[in-house]
Amino acid sequence: MSHPESRILRTIAFLCLCFGVSLILPAQQVLQTIGFVDTAGKPSGFVLESVKRDGVPLRAEDLHHRLLSPGVHELTADVTGSSLQAWEISIADRSAYYGFGERFNQLNEARNVVYNYSNDLNGSKGMGSYKPIPFFMSTKGYGLWVDTYSEASFDLNSQSAVATPHLVIRMMEKKLRLVVIEGPRFPLILDRFTALAGRQKLPPYWSFAPWKSRDYHLSEADVYEDIEKTRQLGLPASVLVFDSPWATNYNTFQLNAKQFADPPAMVKRVHDAGFKLCLWLTPFTNSLTDMPTEPGFASKIPQTAASNYAEAAAKGYFVKDDAGKPYQTKWWKGTGALIDFTNPDAKRWWQAQVRQAVQQGADAFKDDAGEGEFVGDARFASGEDTRLMRTRYTVLYNQAMEEVIERDLKGNGVLFSRSASVGSQNLPFAWGGDNAEDFHNESGLPTVLRAGLSAGLSGISLWASDTGGYVKTQAHTVDPILFSRWTEFSAFSPIMEVHSELNLGPWDYGQQALDIYRRYAVLNMSLFPYRYAAAQESAQNGMPMMRALVLDHQDDDMARLAEDEYEFGPDFLVAPVITGGTQRTVYIPEGLWRDAWTGKLVPSRKTILVDAPLDMLPLYVRDGAVIPKIPEDVMTLVPASQVKIAGVPALDNRRVYEMYPAYVESGGRETVDFEGRKLVRSVRADGGRLTIDGAAAEIELRWRFERPMHVTVDGRSVAVQTGEHGDFIRLPHAAHTEVNWSVPATPILSGEDPSTPVSRLGLPVWRARHERKLSEKASAGKVDVVYLGDSITERWESGDYRPVWDYYNKDRHALNLGFSGDTTGNLLWRMTTGGELDGLHPRVAVLLIGTNNTSEKHTDWTAAEDVQAIDRIVSEARIRMPEAKIIVMGILPAGKGQEKEDLDGAINAELQKRYAAGSVDGVEFLDLSSVFRKQGKLQTCLYAESRTTPPEGAVHPTPLGQARIAAMLEPVLARDLGVAAKQPFVLTDPLCR
Repeated sequence: MSHPESRILRTIAFLCLCFGVSLILPAQQVLQTIGFVDTAGKPSGFVLESVKRDGVPLRAEDLHHRLLSPGVHELTADVTGSSLQAWEISIADRSAYYGFGERFNQLNEARNVVYNYSNDLNGSKGMGSYKPIPFFMSTKGYGLWVDTYSEASFDLNSQSAVATPHLVIRMMEKKLRLVVIEGPRFPLILDRFTALAGRQKLPPYWSFAPWKSRDYHLSEADVYEDIEKTRQLGLPASVLVFDSPWATNYNTFQLNAKQFADPPAMVKRVHDAGFKLCLWLTPFTNSLTDMPTEPGFASKIPQTAASNYAEAAAKGYFVKDDAGKPYQTKWWKGTGALIDFTNPDAKRWWQAQVRQAVQQGADAFKDDAGEGEFVGDARFASGEDTRLMRTRYTVLYNQAMEEVIERDLKGNGVLFSRSASVGSQNLPFAWGGDNAEDFHNESGLPTVLRAGLSAGLSGISLWASDTGGYVKTQAHTVDPILFSRWTEFSAFSPIMEVHSELNLGPWDYGQQALDIYRRYAVLNMSLFPYRYAAAQESAQNGMPMMRALVLDHQDDDMARLAEDEYEFGPDFLVAPVITGGTQRTVYIPEGLWRDAWTGKLVPSRKTILVDAPLDMLPLYVRDGAVIPKIPEDVMTLVPASQVKIAGVPALDNRRVYEMYPAYVESGGRETVDFEGRKLVRSVRADGGRLTIDGAAAEIELRWRFERPMHVTVDGRSVAVQTGEHGDFIRLPHAAHTEVNWSVPATPILSGEDPSTPVSRLGLPVWRARHERKLSEKASAGKVDVVYLGDSITERWESGDYRPVWDYYNKDRHALNLGFSGDTTGNLLWRMTTGGELDGLHPRVAVLLIGTNNTSEKHTDWTAAEDVQAIDRIVSEARIRMPEAKIIVMGILPAGKGQEKEDLDGAINAELQKRYAAGSVDGVEFLDLSSVFRKQGKLQTCLYAESRTTPPEGAVHPTPLGQARIAAMLEPVLARDLGVAAKQPFVLTDPLCR
């Protein structure tokens, strides 16, 4: 290829992007592009500007492009030698960037410099990470995985004033391997990334019950207190964690008889009570143990080398210093050496040490430490450069432990890891490290929430935090408000785990906090089937259980900004309170959502202010959801055969399915539970049907916020019972069950407020028009003008009105989306959920809506609420039809009484102020009142109701009235279309002169 000007090269690159062609351009221009379309269907692409190796730009022929799988591209460079080289990669992009592993500072890292380095974070978290992942997703529509364990830096347009947008990656590496992943949607990018880096591994059922931990157990009395109080107080739990110390010395893996009088008896009692035992460890073996800081341990832990140190040192199993001696690291329990996991013999020896704990009854391991900051200028048996080992070390550490679980526990165990990176990010569970016992934005609950969401955006799904915070920062010993708010958040995390350096249990925060903990721990346990199904989804396609709003709503600017709320699995929206207050704002994303506590619909794509008393988590559920659960009396997920004490209900064959109301009729919404049962729910205006296919179970079927009538199971009538969670039936399920029911046949016409999107599919006429309009839209090919409204708009295209419609619109590719009887909420449903605007790109949208809001049916709606609803319609129209000019017509005068006239006038006056010419770009208000008034009086002859016998209150214009509306609209419409305005349509009416 010749070397034309840069402008020509970039034009060629853009044309290639349009057709999805990969193009290599000459050095110092654009090195490589990988083209695709963005979420709006427009050309986009990954543009690699340059790559420098030791300061020298790579030539095009030095870079190799290979398609690994559909949408996944590998870019590599020729390797010269085995030493580390300085790489600098420049990518043309200025977008929002999500990922990079578990990050505490923020979700969108644009304008930051992010480092691929793991460190032990105590206090303010800043830009640090326990679990760095060199992968991110760009809102431009691609993901990038830099295949390295080096301490790479990602400069994400930190110099925002620079004219040329680009991000720069710098690292010391022997090789260059970039994996570019097409989307453009984030879920697809995450699916493709985790397919390469590792899918989430599924842990055993019992690990999904709440966990109880202490910083230390001074003796078996503390252990028994945890067991007995948990069971006596009705707190569900299946895992008991022994943090440090518990062994004869740190990481000797033998239960300490000086600490626990009879270790075998104690472990048996733990297991008999329906608990699994999790033991703490680190990869250090001490050459010198510090005096324990925990009270009462001075005589129980020797201040010497660990008993297994000498053997490992003699056999060369430790990471070494320059002199070939064990590299000594100072850590919080003393001075020790790190196991060299690159040495196969050292790994096997370490695993044999851990095996002693398994033989004594351990079921799980809390993998503490392992971060790169503990790996100094050390030497590894593999000869690998230390700069490539600091982040990789945690992966080798966790993988060695996972092998013990697979081999010695037959997979019936779990890790609980603080550090991770690519290669161990898929091992359950990860925990968010040592966070402060406060609401501080740099170290407390808010940072933990961001950490969990960023982890999920990086392929880490099964993540948890220390409920209540670990590091004591408060002047007082307990903070029941913080503990309660953290409890609510933890209940909607993959698992709940209580842990504090103050050794506090839920019972130590006061009665109110204990009651709140019990309520949410029971809820968390009952949602085990829902959470496990979400974990299965993670294992299948990489979707995390905790889903930052941007993951499913990446084109929504508000969702991109949301850092303190998330979708939990497919059907919950969670907005934890992360301050000491009792109110918060919640952004409701796209979709139909209900308040989970009241069943009321809430408006979507809108920020609402909600009250949140201390015991109330702002929680929302998707309209029509079927939520799989287990009964609320289950206290452990350990198999019943292993529970030896009475009064501890274990997981059995009882299953619960909770059905939430559905405003949208459906032919069959499918839910598959964690055991593979397929539930298909059909919704009708007068009732519904649920079919269940799959494994046998004793089923309780609940109707949340609905009162079913005439329920049949496989054709047999059954009685409906009423309980704490609403109406329910119980039934034995074998292989196939069909449940049918009816509800009072009152069509839903409106929502709780005029901004709530509401379907009227229960009305056959409305449904038929909706389906017809979808078909008409699909076959139209081109739509330049779309009319949105109610019956006034609908009438315009039919009967005696048709000549007026054809005159003004026949040659303008117009689509009439007026529906008789619609309120603002009904129009919002058609716009947001009904799909009527999907795929449309009109030049003008004309809106006439609101008269049904102010009818006698809805006089409880205020003018302010109606204006807010119309504002939302305008906002939705601008989002969904960004190129369209929007003409907002005022509510027509009507002869329906003074109250309606006053409401309509107030609404029009406010709309006039809001949308006065030029005040909102692309939106204009048109007041039609003068068309229907003569000398201040309403001309009722311009209304069809004046022709009825007896005459009714004026609402609908006659054809002449419609012609006058069209004539007033025409100059504005023609201007926005860029065409000449038409002369007014000539129409006479002998009854109206």
